[in-house]
Amino acid sequence: MERWAATTGFRFSSDKTKYLIFSKSRRTSDNIVLSLNSTRFQKVDSIVFLGMTLDSKLKWDLHITKLISSCQKRLNLIKVLANTFWGSDFLSLMGVYRAILRSKIDYDSICYTTASKNSLKKLDVLQHKAIRLAYGLLRTSPVESIHVVANEPPLPLRREYVALRYAAKISSLPDNPAHHITVKCSSRGLYSNYRDCPISERIIRTDFNLNNLQNTYSYSLYSPPWTMRLTDINTSLNCYTKRETNHIVIQNKYREVIEHYKNHMFIFTDASKSRNGVGCAAIQENNKKTAYLPYHSSIFTGELTAINQWNNSTTKLREAISSVTEHLSLPRRRRDQVIISRLLIGHTLVTHKYLFSNQEAPTCQTCQLPDCRLTVKHILLECTATQDARNHACMPESIKEALTTYYERTLPFLKESKWCEITFVKPLDGRADEERCFSCSGK
Repeated sequence: MERWAATTGFRFSSDKTKYLIFSKSRRTSDNIVLSLNSTRFQKVDSIVFLGMTLDSKLKWDLHITKLISSCQKRLNLIKVLANTFWGSDFLSLMGVYRAILRSKIDYDSICYTTASKNSLKKLDVLQHKAIRLAYGLLRTSPVESIHVVANEPPLPLRREYVALRYAAKISSLPDNPAHHITVKCSSRGLYSNYRDCPISERIIRTDFNLNNLQNTYSYSLYSPPWTMRLTDINTSLNCYTKRETNHIVIQNKYREVIEHYKNHMFIFTDASKSRNGVGCAAIQENNKKTAYLPYHSSIFTGELTAINQWNNSTTKLREAISSVTEHLSLPRRRRDQVIISRLLIGHTLVTHKYLFSNQEAPTCQTCQLPDCRLTVKHILLECTATQDARNHACMPESIKEALTTYYERTLPFLKESKWCEITFVKPLDGRADEERCFSCSGK
């Protein structure tokens, strides 16, 4: 390095240059001496390189500690903007979270994924706080419900997504210096019995075949998209399922649809998967087109399986949100957004205030039903004491419609019903508590 610097005119700062020995062993050799221009380098236990704090054991504890400290300052900005009465709307707050907080966490997440679970859970707390602030949710809100309402994946899935996206990009660039150690690593067997392993081994463990990725090219459209005719899709057969409907009924309904489009051209498509790979075909009379899809196309199978598991679950949240991919429409007012968000996950001050005081779950004291648990569904649809207010507001019979499509009816119902008389909320000006409804925008 001295000869190269003397030849090229490059200068090294001996005072700023340090060295670090990476080793899992507790005994490290102190006989190693590195010097430049007769100046010995200082040996350190950790060093900052490109924003990453590298420690000698590669445990990433110090890096995560500094990352949390930095993110806490960014989280304070969201706290300032997320007042439940006059704060910014949830879309703006989630945009701030993704821009200044999630981007900070995503940086180098491929590297520090091997940190301990306890250290990584500390980052999950930051994400949960940011989402709760953006939607005005309570601290005791279930974590799964928070992610569904915000349509934001948990950080473990986010880190896996970032790693696979990087691996897919590198695998399609054989000239990239990281291609050999990422996709075609020859020492994968060394890490088969270890939990902490490099990204190449983690890709193999996820069972994603990324060795034969092909480049895809984008094609320019001849016509602008807004001049194209929208596709007319007939979904009348979707209401008939194979398990619940006789196949003869489905065939008859299918013939009715075919008869309606008898003057049209019919093209039938299908796809299948086997151990040998994935294939698809399109058939039109005597013409048939088939295509073989790479085996790594099964990446989407895992995503669809996760979505299917959620759609098949029977949680209370599923009554209001039927799919994790469903886009939620919330009111424009910040206070109303907080109300609907809390009602969606079924976690409000009225129904779950007992968690803060370590008491038993409350029961409805206004209706005459015995042992009636006080829940969001009971308040909106079942309580007999507010039936007149429910009829006056034209409340729908479905909890999903009441909190999504017709939420503009739910808000007046909550203000006009007798729940305003029994719910205690601290006012804005800090005066003594008075009887107010948790959902009446502070009025």
